[in-house]
Amino acid sequence: MFHFKLQHVQGKTFGADGLSHQDAQPGDEIFSNSEEHEDEPIGPLEVLPDPDDGDPPLDFESFKDQIDSRGGYVQQLALDISDFQDELDREIALNENIAKTVKERIDKDPDHKESSKEQKDFLQTFLLSTLIPGLETRYDEQKEEQPYQETHRSFIGQSQDEFLPLVRGWLKNPVKIEEYSDKKYCAFERFAKSFFLDKDDRLYRRSIDSRHKLVVDKTH
Repeated sequence: MFHFKLQHVQGKTFGADGLSHQDAQPGDEIFSNSEEHEDEPIGPLEVLPDPDDGDPPLDFESFKDQIDSRGGYVQQLALDISDFQDELDREIALNENIAKTVKERIDKDPDHKESSKEQKDFLQTFLLSTLIPGLETRYDEQKEEQPYQETHRSFIGQSQDEFLPLVRGWLKNPVKIEEYSDKKYCAFERFAKSFFLDKDDRLYRRSIDSRHKLVVDKTH
């Protein structure tokens, strides 16, 4: 065991951490653990004041029962979303900084010398593009989302989108669609039979092991 003088610094200026330590070595003096420092040869741990005139440290007795003895961190119950606000703000700022750096690197490499086009497309999708609409956009009719570009989608995918609005009605009344040729109707029928409606009139696509998938309208 070693003895230290601790320099107190306000917690808001650095991340939580513990004292560094090493495994016991041959010849080390053994000290018993004592909360009252009865067996400490030099008395209680000396804590120096914050050199930047910050608030003094809290009294250990006031929070010792809140410390998780397995991890050594204070455990507290979050009572409101504001309890997470600092962490959320830091994460948002970090993500924005990463996205900015990635965009700058991509813009400086038009010839794909540092990264391949596939790597850049991946980064564009998952770092620089909005994967889900923000709440301020979703619930504000004055703000419109950028339309989803479907030109890259396959012909089969777009054909299935054409079929989907008709599937629900066909499952309730499976009759031939007059506008479709025999070949197209045969393809539609085969496609529609892979769906079913539950008792609440929700449309599901059949899947193996009964892991059926709920069909969500594109507007969602």
